[in-house]
Parts: sequence; structure tokens; C-alpha cells
Amino acid sequence: MCQALFNSALTSNFSRIPGYGELFREPTGSAGYSWINLPDGPTKTAVLWAYSDSFKPVWLMGCVMLCTSLVVSSSPKGALTTDYALDEIVLDESHGPSRGFGHVRVYRRLH
Repeated sequence: MCQALFNSALTSNFSRIPGYGELFREPTGSAGYSWINLPDGPTKTAVLWAYSDSFKPVWLMGCVMLCTSLVVSSSPKGALTTDYALDEIVLDESHGPSRGFGHVRVYRRLH
């Protein structure tokens, strides 16, 4: 998802710069960064600024995901998440210890 955001922002930012498609293009792999070898000047400066500005939506999405996970994990007990006891094990009586995928589940304390 972050790569798609970055690629669409990069294409959008690069398309606004004169010389797009002739002097430089968006990279399609590690060998696609040939625009780094552009001669110093306003075009190279604009390309580098457009490249760095393309990370803004990625950072924004990362911050949104971080804030969402903080809200979900710090919610009152049971409001947004299910609480599991760490001192219990789920036993499936037909197949022995399992991860709870069975017909009959028995919860036993480990202590």
C-alpha cells in the first residue's frame, strides 16, 4: 500500500517538471535512478525535490496507522480488542494441544 502511494505521488510530481519522459522518468527498479546523474541545475533540483516530496503521503499513512494501532491497543479492556489470558492453554480433546481449532475446547490453567 505504501509503495502504491509513493509511486502515484512520484509520477504525479515528476509529470509537472519540464523534461519528464525525455531527461528522466520515474524509477522502475534499482537501475531506474538514472536521473541522479542529471547535470546540476534547476531540473535536477526540481527532480530531487519532487522525489523527496513523494514520501509525504507514505509518512502520513504511517502516522495514521501508528495512531490507529495506539488507540486500539490502549482502549479500555474489551472495548476494541479481545483479552486473552497468558496463563491458559487451549486443548482440543479429540486431537490434543492445538490453537483452538477443534470441536471441543477445554481451557486449563498452566499453573
